Amino acid sequence: MLTNVCTDSEHGYAAFTQICSACHGPGAIPMRSPAVIGADNFRKTIRQGQDQMPAFSESMLPPDRVDALEAYLKTLASSDEDGGEGGPLRLPPNPARYQGPEIRYSGAFSAGWYTSNGLPASGPPWTQLVAYDLNDGSVKWRIADGQSPGLAAQGVTNTGSVRPRNGPVVTAGGLVFIANDQDRMLRAYDAQTGKTLWEHEIEANPEGIPAIFELGGRQYLAFAAGSSWGTGPDPVWRNAFHRRPSKPEAQGYYVFALPESR
Repeated sequence: MLTNVCTDSEHGYAAFTQICSACHGPGAIPMRSPAVIGADNFRKTIRQGQDQMPAFSESMLPPDRVDALEAYLKTLASSDEDGGEGGPLRLPPNPARYQGPEIRYSGAFSAGWYTSNGLPASGPPWTQLVAYDLNDGSVKWRIADGQSPGLAAQGVTNTGSVRPRNGPVVTAGGLVFIANDQDRMLRAYDAQTGKTLWEHEIEANPEGIPAIFELGGRQYLAFAAGSSWGTGPDPVWRNAFHRRPSKPEAQGYYVFALPESR
């Protein structure tokens, strides 16, 4: 009689493809070997989560699957281009994800072209907020979205920030709100002209697109803000020149009330 006996490494690969590969893999979020970070830190990260990674309970990922996952990850080589033996692992692709055309250029997650001083190879502005007139397809206004903290400290403004992860929301009253996770600012613009009407700095890094809602006849704006400093060799995150660090105790949800109509 034939039996199908899987090794820990094979069980670990199955756990990786089912749970981890949605976020980790080539061109995605890097991962370091449990042999580098240590078995205790590896399990602590799984159970408690870290940065964008959620926590996985024992009911979702039992201890024996964690052991198998650890065994599998220890069989993988590190990416030589990102730090040698202590660098991120050379992870397999997600079998359920379209791999796209043949890779011509590769690098760590969010890799880009940067100069020796850490600035993008292309000149500023690196991010812009652009308003189009959909009646004729023309550009109504165009402004830099945010600032590079390191350049702003030197008096160089209107650069736009490098790779913010935010989007705008427009109110019926003609305001455009957008938060910027790199310089930690929330700004309000005139939807007709792009003029800055108001700005406010918070102590955490805003994420995503704000929500607008009405309660008791008052309009509110809400968004989440975190304190992630990034992982791996990313040249933008973990770089105070591009991203203003935040305070862990400041992360959470932020709600602002718009002025009452007169």
